[in-house]
Amino acid sequence: TFGGKYEIADGVNTYASVARGYRSPSVKDDFVGQADIDQQAGFFTDPEFITSYEAGLKTNIGNVRANFAAFYMDYTDIQVSVPDPQFSFLQALQNAAKASIYGAEADVEADISDALKLTASAGYLKTRYGEFAARPELEGTGFGTAPEWTFAAAADYALPLPGLNGEALLHADFTYRESPDDFLFETTSFVGEYGLLNTSIGFAPDNGNWRLKLWARNLTDVNDPEVNFHWGAGLGPLLDNITVRYQQPRTYGVTLDVGFGG
Repeated sequence: TFGGKYEIADGVNTYASVARGYRSPSVKDDFVGQADIDQQAGFFTDPEFITSYEAGLKTNIGNVRANFAAFYMDYTDIQVSVPDPQFSFLQALQNAAKASIYGAEADVEADISDALKLTASAGYLKTRYGEFAARPELEGTGFGTAPEWTFAAAADYALPLPGLNGEALLHADFTYRESPDDFLFETTSFVGEYGLLNTSIGFAPDNGNWRLKLWARNLTDVNDPEVNFHWGAGLGPLLDNITVRYQQPRTYGVTLDVGFGG
């Protein structure tokens, strides 16, 4: 890795870096017989290389902190697990000659007052197979393993309660992500698209070592998939072995934090 940073002004810094990475050859060790080892096709890969470029801006001015970054990752011989052409319930390892990832992300945090804090972030990610001799139908398509757009926001407010010698702690956060639409569902994994809302209300005494919180997660009870993926070879409930993982359903709870010692 090689990089540097430059301070434009007090609390404002820019940076840039270039990194080179390497992944050793891989062997897919499930459902591999002696015949597969002898022919060395579909279960073994060449090494993978990546060159990553990143540049960004970091600021800390007054009560506001903000960061921005843009990046580009250039892959050579990226290792990919895709269904075997003859037996779709088997996953074969292949090297795509060229692939890339590029995107940008930004976040901001502001202390509006001693009681109110706001945060927000946004991210964009684009993936692409460039050359894929073994699977030409995937050339020009995305990986499908990460959301294309992600947005998040949160608010924390501490409400003084003089009559109770403490403060009420109010929190809410919302996350939304948009799944990519430029991949082949039949051959690659993918992530779902949804928005999640979490809230909580708590109480903390002014002179105490404990905190009580009532919380609700996934308040809107979204039930879209968090991620779908081919988990590997073997005969599972589905012929092509697609496993679907969902985020937790709407959940309520109570948390009591108690501190001990100094």
